[in-house]
Amino acid sequence: MNNLGKISFALILSALCVFSCESKKDAETTDAEPASFTVYTSNYPLYYFTSRVAPSNVEVRFPFTNTSDPAYWEIIPDTVNQMQSADLIFINGASYEQWLISVSLSTSTLVNTSESIVDKFITTDESVVHSHGEEGEHAHSKTAFTTWMDMELATAQAASIRDALIRIAPEHAAEIESNFESLRNDLNQLHQEFKTAADTELKVVFSHPVYQYFTNAYNLGGPSVHWEPDESLTDEMKHDFAHLAEEEGPFDIMIWEGTPLAENVEFLNSIGVRSIVISPCAALPDSGDFLEVMRKNIASLEATKVK
Repeated sequence: MNNLGKISFALILSALCVFSCESKKDAETTDAEPASFTVYTSNYPLYYFTSRVAPSNVEVRFPFTNTSDPAYWEIIPDTVNQMQSADLIFINGASYEQWLISVSLSTSTLVNTSESIVDKFITTDESVVHSHGEEGEHAHSKTAFTTWMDMELATAQAASIRDALIRIAPEHAAEIESNFESLRNDLNQLHQEFKTAADTELKVVFSHPVYQYFTNAYNLGGPSVHWEPDESLTDEMKHDFAHLAEEEGPFDIMIWEGTPLAENVEFLNSIGVRSIVISPCAALPDSGDFLEVMRKNIASLEATKVK
């Protein structure tokens, strides 16, 4: 091969290399492309539902990880600034977001996921101000807000999420619909299992007034006290409980939001009351996901039937 031929061949190889490298770079850029849409959710159940339903070009964010109760989130300005640039913000509604009146967010991005179930809202006469962990003192609203603890209402909220996602990403409608159907099947399965597990003659008392939709859906009624699982019971609380047991008991089971202190369990055991945990799972769970937490709740209820 003469010198001219060698030069031409080298130029061809160089061009091929450049083309190959550019193609690889383009592919890597495509793989690393940011999500087309950014969506925020105001509690963990909505985050789970949205993550299940959303297509791959939607980034789902749950920023309220610094609190055990997102309903009483202590506002972080930087987080609010980020939310102001979101494409959608899914809120629970039913007076859940106590912080919402103190921030400025575009109403065009807010999606109230419980808007279709307002006729199912449960009003309460709750007016007691009390402490609730790191969030400090607060009073529960007159509208019960843990709607997602009724799996049929949770499905309706997931449907609102589906509809909003289709509006912003219509080209992914089929994928979104398929994802929603998968989630709906899981929620329906939970609904049926809760109905079976909650079918008991045992007398129940609740540690906190957050189970209204749950008890309504699964026919597991009972009074509520204002006990936090990580706080020791005072003599006054024990005295008040004794009076409640005289009026409405005797109770067989205390249902807690979270794992109670051993001393609280021991006190209840001493008066014949078993403790179980039915977590509303409003915040990011320590392990597992929403589905797994709900299955643990079902297992806790089933265990009460074993003597």
